[in-house]
Amino acid sequence: MIEELESKEIIGLAVLREEHEAGVIKTATVGVAEKGLIIVLELADGKEQVLGAFRGGVRYFRSFDGAAGALRQAGIVQWDADVADWVPRTLRRGEKKQA
Repeated sequence: MIEELESKEIIGLAVLREEHEAGVIKTATVGVAEKGLIIVLELADGKEQVLGAFRGGVRYFRSFDGAAGALRQAGIVQWDADVADWVPRTLRRGEKKQA
């Protein structure tokens, strides 16, 4: 789980697209945070940024498809995923039905 989100710079999707086109983005990773999936970007200079929501703050995704779609919108077609602590909603629904 990714912690210390407050220490990372937050950028918007339009800026992400520009940085990707300029070759500034080294890697993109879909990771797990307390409120959902997030996108963490490692820049060529070693700094990290987090994709932000339209109205400010970190952008949280409820599904892997949503995170992948945002990366595709920015032109990023290869990324890493570190989702070891994430449980998809479909699996959580199944657990509730069994209980």
